[in-house]
Amino acid sequence: MGKMSPAQLQEFMKVEQGDSNIGIDGCKQMISVYEKKKLKRGSTGSDKVVEPEVMTETGFLNMLLSPPFRLYKNENITTIYQDMTRPLSHYFISTSHNT
Repeated sequence: MGKMSPAQLQEFMKVEQGDSNIGIDGCKQMISVYEKKKLKRGSTGSDKVVEPEVMTETGFLNMLLSPPFRLYKNENITTIYQDMTRPLSHYFISTSHNT
């Protein structure tokens, strides 16, 4: 299972997402938001919440599926804005040999 450090997340955000303004602290905050918190048993027997230091595949998936990373606005997903009252054969469906 792969893990991503804050520096690797920053590189992903810069190169793949085009966000050159995000810093290491912003990436640490993103990891904190999308990664599950872990409980660690202290020496006194009490549990302590430990902030995650890396992003796992699950946290990365949580991040990519979150509202800030959506490709489309919600209203475009839930609202049908074309006339869809005709039979399917009446609509032009664009395809290519590469699909």
